[in-house]
This record gives sequence, structure tokens and C-alpha cells, in this order.
Amino acid sequence: MAPAPRLAVRPRLNEVDTLPEQTYFNLLRRFGILLLIAAVLGASSAYYLTRFITPTYESTTTLLVTQQSPVPGVPVELAESARVAAVLSEFVTTQPVLERAEQAGVTGLTASDIRQQVDVEFQEVFLRITGSASTPEGAQAISSVVTDAFIATVNEGVATGPASVTVVEAAGVPAEPVSPRRTLNAAAGGLLGLVAASALVLLYVRLDDVVKDAKQVYASTGLPTLGLLPSAGQTTGPEQLRAAQVSGSRFTEAVRSVRANLSVVMGARNHGGYERSVVLMTSVREGDGAAVSTASLALAFGRAGYRTLLMDCNFRQSSIRELFELSGDGGLAAVLSRRLDPAAAVQSTHYPEVFVLPAGHTTPSSVDALGSEEMRDLIEQFRDSYDVVLLSAPPVLEVPDASTLAPQSDLALIVGWAGRTRGRDLQESIEVIERSGGVPVGVLLNGVGKASASVPLGGEPARQQLPSARLPVEVAAQKNPTE
Repeated sequence: MAPAPRLAVRPRLNEVDTLPEQTYFNLLRRFGILLLIAAVLGASSAYYLTRFITPTYESTTTLLVTQQSPVPGVPVELAESARVAAVLSEFVTTQPVLERAEQAGVTGLTASDIRQQVDVEFQEVFLRITGSASTPEGAQAISSVVTDAFIATVNEGVATGPASVTVVEAAGVPAEPVSPRRTLNAAAGGLLGLVAASALVLLYVRLDDVVKDAKQVYASTGLPTLGLLPSAGQTTGPEQLRAAQVSGSRFTEAVRSVRANLSVVMGARNHGGYERSVVLMTSVREGDGAAVSTASLALAFGRAGYRTLLMDCNFRQSSIRELFELSGDGGLAAVLSRRLDPAAAVQSTHYPEVFVLPAGHTTPSSVDALGSEEMRDLIEQFRDSYDVVLLSAPPVLEVPDASTLAPQSDLALIVGWAGRTRGRDLQESIEVIERSGGVPVGVLLNGVGKASASVPLGGEPARQQLPSARLPVEVAAQKNPTE
């Protein structure tokens, strides 16, 4: 029988394609309350701490400076008055003016203290003398006393030639401090809290990329989740397979959903069977439940009337024999070493249409055995004898056995565990299979809790539940190899 047509892997989504829709919106929905709390705490803290900051008040006196004409009746140009104002702005903070302000005794400050608390600026012919203090009255007093001292000094002719300085707007008592501004500080604190919380959320998401549902699997790999299997709880060993046979149970229907979705990719023939009948089943890490998932899937194919063979290719830590309660010690290892005939090694089970080829004895060179010509011939032999052949392999990221089997299979299904498998590990597993010549078509996620499992319970899903637009592969119209 000629090998089935290969599948062309559809390009997976990259991070840029999925980031806006899959990440930003989901993060806002998931951590929105936390971000809001962080913003409120930041604003409240900033507003509260502002109370302990000494306030600063400012009071300003505005002066008009005009240059007097040496010739009576001849007006002085505005530019000349502006030049005088510029000169006088430097004169305000000179020692004679500050000492006169100190001698006034209004502020109780020394000349050097007054210098630190007064600021002068000019704009054309206007001078503005601003005093600052911790109280409104103190700010007004500093501005007023410096202004009086400055005007008295100018009138004595000490600063520059004949000039006139007139008070346009006297210093008043300020109602609000210029600093700290509680409202502005609260807004800045809220923004800082929001930015800090957002940074922590992004860091958390960056470091913790554990997949928990089908959307996260698709965002990480671009491949669909062909099934979500609920946890079997305390059930272990053969009891897990018996639980998979309970009609109408959540686990049973979930496995049937995996079988139906996988059948779409395998391509059913009109006369029975599948175009692509050899499926590699491997997990990301040890403990992801690949063996139980593979055995349960074999039962689902068997119950659907497909003659199914489960080949246990895990020579390192096999559990298939225990799950099916098989006897004897012969298996795949003996077949590959030509010590046992394949027909004699395959064992029937308690379940209709389901047959198992156990791994047999542990072999020190499992990679060589699985990649041998004998293994390839054996798979082709079983392809003709069975409707479905499931290859149960060890974790793909821990040992090279799965990547060795990948090119001998028609497609591969990666098994992970919800809440434990990382997205980057899942994507790396898929890339390993692809580099080895395999065709990963989807992910099977174990350990999905009842509340989050999205597997239909009302019977076997129809083809429409895995629309062609979401299929991970496209059938390529390629000719079968002739060699």
C-alpha cells in the first residue's frame, strides 16, 4: 500500500500577528481590576504623602520702569526704558537693596535668606519681584519689603540715571501654595502606580507563559487544540481506561471529540479507513498524560468501528501494558530484533477492535531501533492491516525517540497539560517534530477542569466544529512517492 499524501503545514501565527488581539485585550480583561487598584493606591498614597511636604507660597509685585528724559518735553523711546528695566532687574538682588530690606525688620530674615527667597524677572518695561515662603503672609511680606527697598534705592539715584519705578500691582496674600500640588501629585501617583502594575503584569506574562486553554495554545503555536480532556482525578491505571468507556461521561465525550476532530485531518476514505492512518502521539514533558490519552483515543477509534493498533514505542518508561492489563513480556523490542513474529507480538484487548503491540523489554539503543529499516517496514505492514495505527512515544523534549518516529508517521499530535505546559515548550516540541520531517496537526490538552473545558457533551461533534479555516494543515495535491 502506497503511503498517504503528505500534508503541507500551514504557517503558524507569529507573535506580532497575535499580540494585539490575543494579548492586550486578554490582559486587560484578566488584570483590569488589579491595574485599577494599583492606580487608586498610587493616587491615594501620593495625595496622603503630600500632606507631609512643607508648602511653598509665592506673592508677586509688578513694577513699571520708565526712563526720564533729560530734556523736558522730549519723550524717551520705549527701547530705552526696556534697557533700564533690564539693568534694574539685576539691581534688585544686590547687597544694598537686600540690606535695606533686612533693616526694615518686617520679615525677620537676613539679607542672604531674603536673597534665597526672592526671584526677579523682567519683560520689556515691567519688573516682577516674587517672594516665596512657607506661609502666605510671609511670601507677601518678602515681596513687599524687597520692592520698597528697591524703589527707595532707585529714588536715591544709586542704580542708574533718572528713572521712575511705579507699582502696577502690589503683592497680595496667595490663596493656594504653588507646591506641592495635591491634585497633580495624586494624578502622577496614580499614573505611576498604573505603569508599575502594567510592567509587573507584562513581566509575569513574559515569564509565566503556561497554557491553560485552547486560545493560549493557538496564540503560542498557531495550531488548534483538537481536544480538551478533563482530569481523571484519583483514578489511575486500568481504571482510567474503564472510565473512558462510561457512556455519556464527560471524559468519554471529550475523547470522542478528539477522535472526531482528528478524523477530519486524517481524511476518511469512501470505502472505509483513513488516507493518513499512522498517528504519532507524544507529549511535551513526562507526566503530561500522553499514554492514557493515546490509549483512550485508541478505544474511541475502536468503538467507532475502526480496527485500531496501538504501538507502544516507549522503551524507557512504558505504561501501556499496565493500562490494558496485558500478559507476557514479548513486544516491539523482540519484533525489531527478529526474535518474535509481529503477528504473535500483537495482543488483543478487552475492548473491541483495539489491539496493542507492547514495548517489550527495555532496549539500550531505542533511537536506533525506532529509526531502523525494520521499524519502517513494520509500520508499513501494519498500515495495510489496520485502519488506525497510533504510535505512543516518549516526551519529545526529553528524548529523541519521538523525533525519530516523526518522519515515519503521517501526522503527529502533541499532548500537554493545562496549567503546567509552557507555551514556549509547546512551540519547541512542534518545531522539533517539523525539523524531523513530521507533520504536527494539533494539540491535545489534558487536565482541563470542568469549568473551563469546552468540549461538547451532547454527543459526537460534527465536522463543522473544526472548520477548515481553523485546520492546522492543508492537504497538498502531491503525487505519491515512487521510490
